[in-house]
Amino acid sequence: MANGELRTPIESYYIFFKTPSSDVTSSNDSLEWDLFQMFVRCYYETKMETQEPDQELLQKDAKKYQHLHMACSNRNISVQHLEYILKFEPNAAKEADWNIPEEYPLHKALASELPNPDVVGFLVELYPDAVKGRDDRGHLTIMERLSFLNHLDVFQKICTIEPDLLQQIGPSGSILTRLCVHDINNSPLYPKYDERIYQWVLEQNPSLASVPMPGPLLESRLPHHFIKSLGAAKHLVRVFPQGLSQPDAEHYLPLHRVVSASGDVACVKFVASKYPPALLHRNDFGETPLDILQDRAAGRLINREDTGKLVQLLSGIRDDLLREKQQPQSTVSDNDQWAALAAQVHKLQEENERLQQRVQALEDATTAS
Repeated sequence: MANGELRTPIESYYIFFKTPSSDVTSSNDSLEWDLFQMFVRCYYETKMETQEPDQELLQKDAKKYQHLHMACSNRNISVQHLEYILKFEPNAAKEADWNIPEEYPLHKALASELPNPDVVGFLVELYPDAVKGRDDRGHLTIMERLSFLNHLDVFQKICTIEPDLLQQIGPSGSILTRLCVHDINNSPLYPKYDERIYQWVLEQNPSLASVPMPGPLLESRLPHHFIKSLGAAKHLVRVFPQGLSQPDAEHYLPLHRVVSASGDVACVKFVASKYPPALLHRNDFGETPLDILQDRAAGRLINREDTGKLVQLLSGIRDDLLREKQQPQSTVSDNDQWAALAAQVHKLQEENERLQQRVQALEDATTAS
C-alpha cells in the first residue's frame, strides 16, 4: 500500500480469496461457503455498528472499500457469492467507486486479465447503466477493460447497451486496438481467445481497422502493428490489407512488430505471406524483420525450433519471388523492376544465410554445454 498504509480486513480477505479447487471434498466446499457467509455477516454487522457520528473515520473507510467492489476485484468470486452479498446491500451494483467516479462493480470484475463472463453478465443485468459511465473527458471508462473479456455473447450485450464503444477513439485507441494489445492467445496460462470477437467488431465498424492510435508516442500505429495471433491477423487483413504496408512513426511495418511481440509462428507466416516486401523494409534503426528475429534468437526469446520454422518461412517467400522473376516480362520498365527485385532477393538470401549460421552456432554452444 502507498505511504505505508495498512490493508483493511476486507481488502486482505478478497486479495487472498480463492474458491475451492475441483479436487477438494464436498465438506471442504461447505466449509469454504460457511466461512464466506460468516465473513459477510460480520462485515455488515460491524458496518451497522459504526454509523454513530463519532465514528466518521470508520464510516469513510467502510465506504472507501465498498464490499461488492472489493469482491468483484477477485476473479475467483462467483455469482453465488455476489448474490449473498446483495442480500445485505441490494443496490450495491449501482454504487460508484469511492475513489473513481463512474466506476462500478462491473468495472472491477473486468479488471483482471481473465474476467469471469458469468459474473460480468450478472452485473450487467443488475445495472446496465454501469456500461455508460464516462470520465471527466467523456471517455467510456469500460473501454480499456472490456478488451480483456473473452466471451462473445457478453461482449456483444455490453456493446449493444453502449454502441459508442464501437465508435469511440479513447486515449488508448479504439476497442479493436485494445483487443489486439490484450490478445492472450500466445500464453499457455489462458484459454484461446475467441477470434469471433474480432470478426464481430469489424462487421459492426470496418473503419476501425484503419484508425491509428492517438497521441505522439504511438501515433500512426494501426491495429495491425499490435497483432499477436493468427485470428486477429486474418480478420484485420481481410478488412484492411493495406495496413500491412503502412509504417508507424519509427518506420516499423506491422511485420516488424509482429516478429517482435508474437511467438505464434503461424501468425508471422501469415503476415509475411500477405505482404512479402516487408521482409526487405528497414525501420529507423536500420533493422529488417529478419534482423529482429536474429536478436530474438540470440537472446533465446524464441526457441530454436521456432527460429528454424521462421527461416523456412523466409526461404519459401524468397523462392516464390524468384519464381515470379522467371516469368516473361513485356516491358522495359517491368524488367527494370525485376532487376531491382532480384538484387533485393539476393540481399535477403545473404541475411537468411547469416541467420542460419547464428542458429547453428547456438545449437553447437548448447551441445557443448
